[in-house]
Amino acid sequence: MVRATTTQRSITIKPFQEFSLEIFFRMSWRDPRLVFEGKQPLQVPAKYADDLWDPDIFFPNEKTGTIHNVIAKNEVFKIYPNGTVWHSIRLTLNLGCAMQLEHFPLDHQTCAIKISSYSYDNSSIVLRWLTNPVELNLDEMELPQFELKYWECGDCNEVYRTGKSAYSCKKVNFHFKRQVGFYILQTYIPCILIVMLSWVSFWINKDAVPARITLTVTTMLTMTTQLTTSRSNSMRVSYPKAMDVWYAVCMLFVFGSLLEYAFVNVMTRREKSIVRETIRKRKMSEKKDDDLDDTVSQEIRLLRIFTHKNHRYGDELIPIHVQDEICICLCPQSDKIGVGCLQLC
Repeated sequence: MVRATTTQRSITIKPFQEFSLEIFFRMSWRDPRLVFEGKQPLQVPAKYADDLWDPDIFFPNEKTGTIHNVIAKNEVFKIYPNGTVWHSIRLTLNLGCAMQLEHFPLDHQTCAIKISSYSYDNSSIVLRWLTNPVELNLDEMELPQFELKYWECGDCNEVYRTGKSAYSCKKVNFHFKRQVGFYILQTYIPCILIVMLSWVSFWINKDAVPARITLTVTTMLTMTTQLTTSRSNSMRVSYPKAMDVWYAVCMLFVFGSLLEYAFVNVMTRREKSIVRETIRKRKMSEKKDDDLDDTVSQEIRLLRIFTHKNHRYGDELIPIHVQDEICICLCPQSDKIGVGCLQLC
């Protein structure tokens, strides 16, 4: 039975599906062959450390790892009188972390350290956690974009295809929450301002074509540049992220302002065309009416109306209005001019 514990000095989340840890990894096991008489543990010199048996522990999700050996190798073995061996080593590990980015940048991530034996199955080695298995030095952690919420220890026993035996495996899950302050300042606020700037074109005179076109096209190009910069600094995945949806909606608003002006411009030109055609037809109609009125007026002015008085007709020119033409034609003998002549007739 091997008991393990870890002390994390620093944790760094890297942008490409991995995170880095600097840890003190400690294990203990009992070897009956090493029992001796005494009360104090013996520290094994470095030159004899390789002669001791130790479990072939490895980290299944490790990408790269380093044993610190500046000045001296950061490793120690101690043997207690009852045969218990205590082993401590300082490591820096780069571990894979399969991040789920559907809700990026409002996401939560879980990254794990897996510890297992490489060649000994459960019948030979069983891993167990020591009391208080994980200790964290929060003051030295480098987490500018994440906040460590909590961690938990568990099992990850696996059966490999090379055999039917199960291998003892332990893991520590670290649960992180991404801090959105950076993205609020670098993404959300600039995008909101760009969209609001594109809406300024709604208050510009619709006849100011260069001003409105310049404003809408400039905001469109700015939004495209913002999107390109954001995607180059984020992890590339095959599915859309929440940030991609945000940019798509912002682009839709900016592009909509450009379409709105195009629609307004087309409708304005159509309206002006209709107004010009209406004015042209009205002028032609008024010209025809004026020509007809002039002709009728000239004929009526030349007309002599004879009024009879005491059965005598006198020669008298009477001014005739256009509306009296029907009356004169119906009642030439009437001495009334206007609506009254229609009543007399």
